[in-house]
Amino acid sequence: MSEQFMILDAIGQIDDAYLEQYFVMKHVLAKKHRSRVLVRRWIALCAACLSVVVLVAFAGATLRGYFSPPVYLENGKLDISSLPGAQVVQTKGELIHNVHSENGDIFDRDGLSKWLKDDNKTVAYGTARNIQTIELNDIMGRVWYITTFEIEVIEGFNNCEDGQILTAVSVSCQVHGEPEFISSLFSRIEIDHMATGLFALRNADDSLQVGLREYDLIGFADYYAISQFECDGQNVKYFGITYDLDDLGLREN
Repeated sequence: MSEQFMILDAIGQIDDAYLEQYFVMKHVLAKKHRSRVLVRRWIALCAACLSVVVLVAFAGATLRGYFSPPVYLENGKLDISSLPGAQVVQTKGELIHNVHSENGDIFDRDGLSKWLKDDNKTVAYGTARNIQTIELNDIMGRVWYITTFEIEVIEGFNNCEDGQILTAVSVSCQVHGEPEFISSLFSRIEIDHMATGLFALRNADDSLQVGLREYDLIGFADYYAISQFECDGQNVKYFGITYDLDDLGLREN
């Protein structure tokens, strides 16, 4: 007798009640399997929907920050901490801004006097206040540091007067911790540990390109801070040399 006939014969010996119970159980198991598949599909769909909701919420928060209206200070200038991506930092000024133009000239006394008395510069002995520094990162891997502050003028020497309050901004750029000079933007200021000094400024006519965004510095301050020198109101230190302000001819103006 072949195996097929043996199997059919064995099935024929099974009580009909058991066969009925078998088919009922098979139907129940198949139904449960379909239910599990549907549950898994619903779970996957819900997870996908949740991911989309989280992504949209995150993107919305990012875009809200990117397109948020600017915040202005009492002096009418833009609060740089409200710039998209801005991180307020407390880093020492000498680390952020002591990136003066090493490839530039170091003047003698007459050269320094001529440089400071240039009609395009504003020179004042004063004290920095309301100092704020932010860090911005761009898609080129650069790290930008922008500082805004006010200078309370003690004595004005060129293009300013005693008692004025000047708004100033300075900018520096670093790549892998090393200074990078971008166009004419570089500053030598040390206001975090030497708030009072002799400041050399120019009109804030520059623009700053950070990634895809461009900023006009005039929106941050009226003046761009070029340099700050240690000064006691009578003498100024310039690269280790002390000059009398009168010898520099600053008070002639």
